[in-house]
Amino acid sequence: MAAGTDGSEQLQATHAHHHRLGPDLEDPDWNPELLVADIIAAQTLTPSQARELSDQRQTLSIDRIGELRRVKNTTAPLQQILHHLQPGPIHDQAQEWLAIRDLLP
Repeated sequence: MAAGTDGSEQLQATHAHHHRLGPDLEDPDWNPELLVADIIAAQTLTPSQARELSDQRQTLSIDRIGELRRVKNTTAPLQQILHHLQPGPIHDQAQEWLAIRDLLP
């Protein structure tokens, strides 16, 4: 990762690339489970923390609201990738994040 950048910038660039080109399902390097695991690992909050903070958003600082917005933005690719996942823990975690995305500012 380049100096001065955070994981969310890199993740957004990856998402932009994926969104523009889409997955190549014939590519042996296409691994939706690894992509989703990276998206989940990049989050600075757990789903329950994000939900709790969102419930209190009227009293949050601008920085905390920004953190929730980053979570919402960086979890957006999960909507397009979910159907490529096999049942299991990664799929379940992706569904958990998607269930709270609409609650985030």
